[in-house]
Amino acid sequence: MNDPTSELSYTQGDIAKFLTAALLGAATAVALNALFSLPETIRSVWGLAGAGLAITFSGTSILLNEYRPAWRKLVTPAALGALIGILTLWRTLQSAEPLSESGFMMVFWIGLGAPLLVFLVLTLVATARETGGFHFPHNIMFKHAVRLPVAAAGGVAVGVAVALFISLWSAAFSALGAGWISAILTSRWTILIATAAAAGIGTTFTLHNNRLLGTGETALVIGARILLPLLAVFSAIFAVALPFTGLEPLGETLSPTAFLLALAITAKLVFNGVYQDGLRPPVRPLRWAVWLSLAVLPVYAVMALYGIGIRVAEHGLTPERFVVLVAAALVAGYTVLLLGGLLSEFTKSEKWMPPVARLNSAFAVILVVLLVMMQTPILDPLEWSARSQSARLKNETVKVEDFDFAYMQFRLGKPGKRALANMETWTEHPKSQRIRAKVREVRSKDNYWSEPTPENLERIEKITIPDDIEEKLKGFDREIRDNVKRYAMELETTAGRLRSFECEIEGMDVYNPLRTQILELIQERKSKLYDYSRPLNAARAPVSDALNAGCSPPDASPTSN
Repeated sequence: MNDPTSELSYTQGDIAKFLTAALLGAATAVALNALFSLPETIRSVWGLAGAGLAITFSGTSILLNEYRPAWRKLVTPAALGALIGILTLWRTLQSAEPLSESGFMMVFWIGLGAPLLVFLVLTLVATARETGGFHFPHNIMFKHAVRLPVAAAGGVAVGVAVALFISLWSAAFSALGAGWISAILTSRWTILIATAAAAGIGTTFTLHNNRLLGTGETALVIGARILLPLLAVFSAIFAVALPFTGLEPLGETLSPTAFLLALAITAKLVFNGVYQDGLRPPVRPLRWAVWLSLAVLPVYAVMALYGIGIRVAEHGLTPERFVVLVAAALVAGYTVLLLGGLLSEFTKSEKWMPPVARLNSAFAVILVVLLVMMQTPILDPLEWSARSQSARLKNETVKVEDFDFAYMQFRLGKPGKRALANMETWTEHPKSQRIRAKVREVRSKDNYWSEPTPENLERIEKITIPDDIEEKLKGFDREIRDNVKRYAMELETTAGRLRSFECEIEGMDVYNPLRTQILELIQERKSKLYDYSRPLNAARAPVSDALNAGCSPPDASPTSN
C-alpha cells in the first residue's frame, strides 16, 4: 500500500531548491523596491524594464527548476529576462507617457503580451528539455501548458496567505500594545520580502508535488468539459439569431467585434481543455458538442474580421484596432486549423483530430514571433497607426478640420510626433498651411484635453534658446526645437503650481505631523526645478520668480465669495 505522505518526504537537494526559491523571491522583492525608489527621471525609463527582467528571471528560474549551481542552467532565465527587459524598455521609449496618455500599448504589453510570451516560451522550453531537442509533441506541450500555470497559481496562493497571516499577526501585536513589532511586520520591506519568498517556496512545492499538479489539471479539464456543451448551445442560438440582427452593429464600435473575439478565444481554450493530448476522443455526447462548437467558429471569425475591417476602412488604424485586427487574424487562422481537425473526424485515425496535435505547436511558435515583433518597429501598433492616420489626412480621406492632431501628439507616442513633424514638410497638400498651423497649435497644448490658447502660442514663439543649445539644435527638425521651448514653458507652469501647493501646506496646522515631511519634499522639488531651468535662459528667471512668489491671502481667492 502506498504511503499517502510519500510525496512530502524531501531530500537535501529538494530542501536546497526550496531555500533557493525563497532567496530568488526575496532578491526579486529587494530589486523591485530598489528600482521604484530611484529618482523619477531614472525610474520612468528603467523602472518597468528592470522589473520585467527581474520578475521574468526569477519566475523562469523557479518554474523551470533551473536554479542549480551550474551556470548553464541560468542561460534560459537570463536570456528570457533580458528579452522581456529589452522589449519593455523599447516600449517605454516609444511611448511618450507609457501609463497615461499613450499608455494602451504599455498596458497591453504588461497585462497580456509579456505574460503570454513568457508562458509560451516556458512551455516550449520545458517541452524541448523533456524531449531532448527541438521536438514539441502535443501531449507533452499540453502537460507543461497546464502544469506551469497551476504551479504559478500555487505560488501566488501561498504568497497571499503569508501576507494575510502577517496582517493578522500585526493586528494581534498592536492589540497587545507591542506597536513596534506591528510596525516592523507591516513595513514595506517585511511584506515584500516575506510574500515574494513565500511565493517562490509555494511554486516549488507545487512543482514538486504531483498530486497537486494532477488536481489542478483535473480541475481544468472538468471545467472545460462542463463549459463546452454550454458554449456549443450558446453558439448555435447565436448563429440562428444572426440573420434577424444583421451585421450593422459591428461597424459602429469595437465592442461587438471584441465580444466575438472573446467568444471565439474562449471556445478555443475550452476545446483544448477537452482535447488534452489528443490520444483518445471523449464520450460521444461531448464529441457532438465539440462538433457543434467548431462548426460555428467560422461565423465568429468571419464576423470579427468583417467588423474590424469596417472600422479600419472608415477610421484608419489605432493601437487598439491594430491589436484587435491581429487577434482576429489569429482567430481566423486557428479556426482553419480546427476545421481541418473537424474534417479529420470523417476519416479513420488512431488518434482524435490528428491535425490539431500537429499544428498546435506551430501556432504557439507563430504567436511568440508575433508578440515579439509587435514590440519592434516591424509591427509596432503605434508606428502603423501613425502611418495610417497620416495617410488619411494626406490623401484627403479626412478633412483637416476633422482630423485629431492631438491624438497624434499625445496618444501615439514618438511615432505620432514624428508623423506631425513630417506633416510640416507637406508642400503639395492643398491645405498645407492650415496643417502646419494645426501642428503648431497642438504642440502648445499641455495634454490631450487642454485647449491651446493664443497666449501659449505667443509664449512659445517668444521663448529664446541659449546660443550653445541653439547651435546643437541646428541639425534637428522643428519638432525638437519647439519641444525645447515648450519644456521651458512647462517648467514655469510647474513652478507656479508647486509654489501654490507650498502655500497651502504652510497654512496647515503646525502640529500636523505630515506638514514638515511634505515641506521637505517640496524643497527637494524646488531644487530640482532650479537645476532643470539653469540651461534655459528663458526659463531661469520665470521659474525663480514663480517659486519665490508670495502666498495670496485666503480671502483673495476668486472662489472665496
